[in-house]
Amino acid sequence: MQVSGGANKGTRLVYPARGLRPTKDLVKKAILNSLRASIPGSRIADLYCGAGALGIEALSAGAASVVFVEQDRRIVRFLKANLKPWPGRARIIAGDVLRVIPRLSGSDFDIVIADPPYERGLDRATLDAIARFNLLVAGGLVVLEHSRRDNAVAPIELRLMRNYRFGDTVVSVFQRMDAY
Repeated sequence: MQVSGGANKGTRLVYPARGLRPTKDLVKKAILNSLRASIPGSRIADLYCGAGALGIEALSAGAASVVFVEQDRRIVRFLKANLKPWPGRARIIAGDVLRVIPRLSGSDFDIVIADPPYERGLDRATLDAIARFNLLVAGGLVVLEHSRRDNAVAPIELRLMRNYRFGDTVVSVFQRMDAY
């Protein structure tokens, strides 16, 4: 897999042979196209990031910084290798996303990307934590990749803007209402 656009187009990314469900290229392109105008200069959190493909695409497209959160320490090694072209613009936090979010409280991210494991109830729990711990600036976006069988119901603080469906995968884009 490689970076598909931006300043670092073509940069190869390394992935473990097993234990990771990378975002399909079609889904990744849809996410990036929906965010294209919002990425330059933005502060982004990539939750459940795996080897970091979505956050790395954002860095290549001009994001000011990305915080990557991944629990699996074996996968974090691949993430570190993938982030070598972006020193100083990327930060890795190894840990359970729902336990890390409170530490990120008030971070004022412009965009939060989340790709939790499917069908474990983590989509709703993640959206709730993002709102409860005030991770977004006013008007900030959450891009959630989830199974169509997951119930990605947002808390009242987040408004569903649009859904994209790709077979079993749904990408839901939410926007923070003006006040939490």
